[in-house]
Amino acid sequence: MERFRRRTRRHQEQHGVRSPVAPHALAYHYTVGVRMESILNDGLLLPATAGVPAGEKPAVWFTLRSTGFEPTARKMVMEPGGELRSLSVEETEALADGLYRIGVDATSLLDFEAYKALSGVDPRMLAALIKAAQEEGSDPAEWMVSFDAVPRGRWRSVELYLDGAWVSV
Repeated sequence: MERFRRRTRRHQEQHGVRSPVAPHALAYHYTVGVRMESILNDGLLLPATAGVPAGEKPAVWFTLRSTGFEPTARKMVMEPGGELRSLSVEETEALADGLYRIGVDATSLLDFEAYKALSGVDPRMLAALIKAAQEEGSDPAEWMVSFDAVPRGRWRSVELYLDGAWVSV
């Protein structure tokens, strides 16, 4: 863990980015029940690769949002007319076998400014991502990433959303 923190700090210093979070703050990776079994079996949060174009670094996404559910983590469905629709938190919970989040030490992650500088993301895609996220009620300033897999040893909490509250599992 300490080696990873040193590498993250070195990366941040080389690129002039700093994590704006307090020591011991948690950042959360939001996910759903249908994905939790493989996450727990692997003992890893893996960088998302679906839809990531060549030349862009896949990342494990986190947020500093600690209440409710991260709006961008809700799932989408194709409506009969062919339009995509974001599910509500309740629909996502029902259709995806529950809502979960995994907390890690936020100081071990890169902030969104570092992501923009280091990921290789196309600026047009980035602008569209930010716009869509803000329309959903998300705050990109709260987003953090890891370009590496995050092993179970770095997890500080695993929680289930139950009756409107997060509970440890």
